[in-house]
Amino acid sequence: MPGNHMPIPDMRSKMEMERLEAQVRELELVKLKHQLQQCVLPSRSYARAPSTPAEVAVPAMKKSAWKDNCEWETAALSTTMHCGLCIAAVAQSKNDSFKGFLLKDGTLGRSIGIRAGSHAFVCCREGFLRISLLTGEFGSACGHPALASEMPVLFAGEMEFDGENTLQRWNNVSGTYKCKDKMAFQTGLPIEKLWSVVEEGANGDPAECVENSGSQIFHTREGLVLRRALNASKMEFKAAKDCRLEAQQEAMSAHPKLHASYSKLEVMIAQRTQAIHKNGHKCVAV
Repeated sequence: MPGNHMPIPDMRSKMEMERLEAQVRELELVKLKHQLQQCVLPSRSYARAPSTPAEVAVPAMKKSAWKDNCEWETAALSTTMHCGLCIAAVAQSKNDSFKGFLLKDGTLGRSIGIRAGSHAFVCCREGFLRISLLTGEFGSACGHPALASEMPVLFAGEMEFDGENTLQRWNNVSGTYKCKDKMAFQTGLPIEKLWSVVEEGANGDPAECVENSGSQIFHTREGLVLRRALNASKMEFKAAKDCRLEAQQEAMSAHPKLHASYSKLEVMIAQRTQAIHKNGHKCVAV
């Protein structure tokens, strides 16, 4: 047939493909919304070496905009707060990676990549984190009031991503909320990637900075000082733990009495951990 018109069968095939793709996107959003409804707030962990940590749920702490003090949450945070266009960042199962979805006025939209750079973010008990579309330098991102409509939040700060939706580091920098370090666990983000604002001392200078240097301290363009929460990465921690375990096993093989006492201690710790879960105590001395 003369002209540039697409043949009828090809047009139908294209329309059918677009319809199927739209159905797939819709199913993906339905699945995501169902998963978010099942989400619960992260629990604070109390380590009990040499057994695994015992996770104990603690009350949430919320922070209001432009106020100095945080308070224990006594009512559910608003999850229908209006906001401009932003990204709902949903944590994936491994490698500190996230998947982004457009979010406007509480409604999830299509998936979207997360740009490299530092994004302002807020945690509002939604099963995802709200992050800004625009990026800035680490320690200089802005936009927290718009993300949460100046409503109370569980945490606010910045998240820095690479170009592949993977979290590189995060902090509690927010002129609007100024969340305390003790609220950071509520985000569920990895502590080994946290950089916290160093509080000012009595003389007006950031405390504890004189003794710290190098990669553990970061100075922002606005003059804030951030301190890395942990010196070792997750991989370095695992390597050190594996090395200790190997040396420990060698020592116990050579000393039967040591092996017996260690096994007894593990049983006692397991019993105490079970008691914490059963009775709701926050801590049991070991």
